[in-house]
Amino acid sequence: MDLRAPMPDPPPGESETPIPTEATWRVDMRLTVGKWAGAAIFVLAAAIGFRDPGQLIVVGIAAALLLVLGLRDVIAPVRLAAGPPGVTVVTGFAGRRLIPWEQIDRIRVDARRGMLLRSQVLELDAGDQLYFFSVNELNTPCDEVAGTLRAMSVRFLSER
Repeated sequence: MDLRAPMPDPPPGESETPIPTEATWRVDMRLTVGKWAGAAIFVLAAAIGFRDPGQLIVVGIAAALLLVLGLRDVIAPVRLAAGPPGVTVVTGFAGRRLIPWEQIDRIRVDARRGMLLRSQVLELDAGDQLYFFSVNELNTPCDEVAGTLRAMSVRFLSER
């Protein structure tokens, strides 16, 4: 068998990749561990080296912020979920909101290039609310998430 031979085209009416019925995107736990490690480094630096009250306050605030963000990643690791009823997003610290497919006006990816950096942000427009998700929150490229959400939207809206 020649491994370099192209794959045959799928039969008409059959897509190459099946559209999932449910999908979830969650924070990469390596980022959570990194946040906690950063907080530990700040606490250690404050305990060992800083004697100025102003420096201690700044380092303490930075450590507390990293701990809170790491805690949020543990409490609500799934930032975005999609299924037949609609899309569930995390709101606030760890709350959830279900947005029916009919209320989602647009799914878009904003990609920007800087000097050496590239960023992608997934934008869900639900009428009066906008929801933004970064690659770090989804642990998947935003283009892939947007494609999956668009396909699921078409599928579930056509079934109704």
